[in-house]
Amino acid sequence: MSVPHKVFRREEILNDVWGDAYIGDRTIDVHIRKLREKFGK
Repeated sequence: MSVPHKVFRREEILNDVWGDAYIGDRTIDVHIRKLREKFGK
């Protein structure tokens, strides 16, 4: 998933990263928050 300047939908991230594995609804939010803390908004 390397597409500079593209905004990914939640469903795309879920499918591409976790596939069929069940994860909680807030998992993506937590990971995005941590990435933003590291890289800046």
